Amino acid sequence: MMRVLMAAAAMALAALAFGVQAVSAAPPVFPNSSYSKTVAENAAVNSEVITVKSSTEGAEHELSGTGNDDFEIVKTTGVITVNKTLDYEKKNSYDLMVTARASGESTDVPLTITVPNVGPAFGKASYGFTVAEDAAANAEVGTVRPARRARSTR
Repeated sequence: MMRVLMAAAAMALAALAFGVQAVSAAPPVFPNSSYSKTVAENAAVNSEVITVKSSTEGAEHELSGTGNDDFEIVKTTGVITVNKTLDYEKKNSYDLMVTARASGESTDVPLTITVPNVGPAFGKASYGFTVAEDAAANAEVGTVRPARRARSTR
């Protein structure tokens, strides 16, 4: 009688056996197919530029491309900030790639950052000087200096 019970138990276990198939994870998804932003060359270091975040829960973000070290990305939020002082004369456009990774899958989205030149800023909107009627040619009549100088061309 003992043999019959053991055989029946072995058959019951065999009847419950099943296989498990791996489910492939979907790649991360970005809300837009590309991103672009303009950032002045006098933008402060650590100032926020743009947020490029995958809508996939738990995705981590990376930034790549020529000059990507001028910017920094927060891996979990996709917030991109200025990492170094920008200089229009050295680099006025960045073609970067933001990569989101989740569950072994990844997706890239292009990001273009344009840096316009910032010229000098003056303390007043206009200046006025009085010139004597008999002033000599090329005589100095006043001086105007910028409050903030433009960066010199290198």
